[in-house]
Amino acid sequence: MLAVADLITEKLKGQEAGKISINPEEILKFFAEEKEKDKIKNRISIVLNAVR
Repeated sequence: MLAVADLITEKLKGQEAGKISINPEEILKFFAEEKEKDKIKNRISIVLNAVR
């Protein structure tokens, strides 16, 4: 989960709090080699829900 959170944090830098724009598909592509895609999708969802 930390890797997902770290990547999303890097993507958030420079964005205004009320105008957060993160593409979950872009994050998934970064983790394309991961075997457990469902876990990655779940982690992305958790982190995005926390920052919105």
